[in-house]
Amino acid sequence: MTQSPSNPLQSRRDGLLLAILFLAAFLRFYNISHSSLWMDEIWSIEIASGRGHQHDQLPTGLIRWDQVDLTRLTDAPGWTHVWSAAADYTYPPLYPLLLRAWMEIFGNSPTAIRFLSAIFSIATVAVFFDLCKQLHGRRIAFLAAAVMTLAGAQLDAAQEARCYAMLIFLAISAAAAIVRIEKLGPTPRRLVALFTFLLLGLLTHYLLAGVAVALIVYVLLRFDCKRRRRALAAILAAGVLFAALWGPSLLRQTRLLPGGTPAFLQESQPDRHLELTLRRVAGLTAEYLAGEPAADKIFAQQSSTDQLLTIFFLFLSIITLLAPIARLRRRKDFLLWALWTAGTVGLIAAADLFKSTTMSGYIRYTILASPCAYAILAAWDWPPRKILRDSLACIVIALLAMLTFQRLILPPQPKENWKQAAAQFDSVAGKNDLIVFFNQDPWVAPGIWYMSLHYYLPDSNRPWLLLQNAPDQTASSQIESRNSFWLVGVHTDATTQFLFPGWQIRRIISISSQTTICQLVKVSPAL
Repeated sequence: MTQSPSNPLQSRRDGLLLAILFLAAFLRFYNISHSSLWMDEIWSIEIASGRGHQHDQLPTGLIRWDQVDLTRLTDAPGWTHVWSAAADYTYPPLYPLLLRAWMEIFGNSPTAIRFLSAIFSIATVAVFFDLCKQLHGRRIAFLAAAVMTLAGAQLDAAQEARCYAMLIFLAISAAAAIVRIEKLGPTPRRLVALFTFLLLGLLTHYLLAGVAVALIVYVLLRFDCKRRRRALAAILAAGVLFAALWGPSLLRQTRLLPGGTPAFLQESQPDRHLELTLRRVAGLTAEYLAGEPAADKIFAQQSSTDQLLTIFFLFLSIITLLAPIARLRRRKDFLLWALWTAGTVGLIAAADLFKSTTMSGYIRYTILASPCAYAILAAWDWPPRKILRDSLACIVIALLAMLTFQRLILPPQPKENWKQAAAQFDSVAGKNDLIVFFNQDPWVAPGIWYMSLHYYLPDSNRPWLLLQNAPDQTASSQIESRNSFWLVGVHTDATTQFLFPGWQIRRIISISSQTTICQLVKVSPAL
């Protein structure tokens, strides 16, 4: 049998895709453990260990000497506890279950737990290429995959031990199954893929519900009768099974949630809420491309270059958020992205306006919309001249390449630097110094700070105390018997004076822009 000659063009295309994937792998694995874990990542370890949010149940107002380790696996509860304990958590259980299996094999070091997200992020680039190829063609798929490979938001999610890299992978995989059913027909394998990825996505994060609604509307608008019936049946089956598996736990979570709005989501200027919400939404494209920290720096307009980048990113926001809707009559291939953006960014923006919250200011609540921005920028066909049709995508890729190069030279600052703060604290604190962890916000228990510090100081035997209110007489007398102690929490002078009158701050160790470790000493009485 003679073999058909290989297609040189196809070989070059396959080589280009492999090069993109190799670059994606390099960027996601490079310096993956450079930044300190922050409290949500350490919380992921606690949940995956089967302890739920046990840090929230540690007793307050009691000085303790025993060191409670909430992140180790040596005496962790069994696998079934991961599922049941997640019912007391705020997310579904799939990511903690998968992370538990991963930690059983590779351990719970920062490098180990972040590798899981990096692998999902690399796989996402490959699936995103296939989705864009089905919708827009191979040329645009290469451009879109290149944008996703270099995008700061994807690099951040890939190097963070949280569920968002996995969630993006599952959402894009479900969309790819939908588009393949539309283009190639509803085979059993494609219907099973749609059902599986939607079910797994819903079991990963509730934000996928917005994408699921977008896919349902897309099916209703685009599919013929036969394809529509089968695709909707697969989607309905995924929703029914999710409700059966997780519905009771979801109801339990809603009952256990604290009342009110978390402090970090409260609008600081309620009289300007509409204006500020629109500004946050307008800045999302910059965050999807440059990453949340880099976008914040650019929009701060510290230099003329930052001002030019701000104008350019606002222009890109108009293209990615508004222009696809205006061009739907001519560009039917934009329909999926327009619906997807409405089900993610639109949902969060509406919730912000209705509840006076600031969720659109945190990329994690809208990161599911980031692939829409990448695809629209790659597929944008203005100016209409053929020689200029990819100019916008090429400019974006060149800009991202420069930002990525800067990232390789100077890695982004961690959200919370518990690693550095713990080392600095351990070098100056006495072996018997008391550590007080304080926070009044019912959504963030002071135990999360105890657990974060203990993760990086597992051998410390210092006494510790959790407070959510002013110390009672017993705790106050024990504190007063000391000449100094350490206070961990959101630092303000007013809070310190209210809690501990007669004490003053001698030393401050920064963890983040708001959280610190402060050494307090008694004020010497006036002579």
